[in-house]
Formats: sequence, structure tokens, C-alpha cells
Amino acid sequence: MIMANITRTNTSLTNGRPKFSVAIQSEGYKQLINNTLGDPKVAQRFIANISSVVSNNYQLQKCEPASILSAGFQAESLNLPLNQSLGYAYVVPYGDKAQFQVGLTF
Repeated sequence: MIMANITRTNTSLTNGRPKFSVAIQSEGYKQLINNTLGDPKVAQRFIANISSVVSNNYQLQKCEPASILSAGFQAESLNLPLNQSLGYAYVVPYGDKAQFQVGLTF
């Protein structure tokens, strides 16, 4: 029983905060995303894209979920896709916070 609690805590918390993958699925975050973006299809795409970015970057997984979401909203507001391979926009970890960064494309 103790081991199950330790495992659950380790998989759902990072530095005492919920992991992004857990936070993004909370009703509060879903409602914030839906209210901010307006269109449920856009919100669904946004959640998929930002979740993919975080799952592919171990350093981002350590960042505060709210800072990741904020960086994602900045990219979305500029109509820049968060697909890292396209290079238009990045969510970059700085310590325990994430920041939006415009990419350079030629």
C-alpha cells in the first residue's frame, strides 16, 4: 500500500507541483483553455500540441504547468504552430519556468 502511494506521487508530482500531463487534464485547465481559445476544436488541437512538446522535452517536464500553458498561449495568439520540427515557435525551459520563443525559419 505504501509503495503504491509513493509511485502515484512520483508520477503525478514534480517538485511538489502536479506534472503538466496531469494539470492539463484538470477541469480548471480545460475550462481555461476552452474559454481562452473559444473554439473546442482549436482547444483540442492546442492541448495535443502543447502536450506533445512537453512530453518530448525532459527539462520542460520540470517546469511549472502554468508557465508552459502561458508560453503555448503566446504561440497560439501569434498563429505560430508549436511543432518543433517546423521551427516557428518554441517553448523553452528556463529553470522551473517555461518561456515562449519565436523560431527562425528561412
